[in-house]
Amino acid sequence: MALVKCADCQAEISDQAPTCPKCGRPMAAQAATAKKSSNQRLATGVVLIAVGALAYFFAPDIYLSMGGVIAGVAGLVVLFVPAKK
Repeated sequence: MALVKCADCQAEISDQAPTCPKCGRPMAAQAATAKKSSNQRLATGVVLIAVGALAYFFAPDIYLSMGGVIAGVAGLVVLFVPAKK
């Protein structure tokens, strides 16, 4: 159980609460959107790292290998840098 901020009043409430106790905003949609966004970031990061590793190790020349490094770094950024809210 985690605390999330209400999009309307910015009150911190449980992610299990059906509505915000302060303003009454329904919270189920907000929690589902946050989880979906988190899952999309994870999938994007993993795919970028995998593509980067494949390009780095199997590229026929140095320029394509460097593209793999860039894709891998981008994947790490997606995974470990927090998303702006």
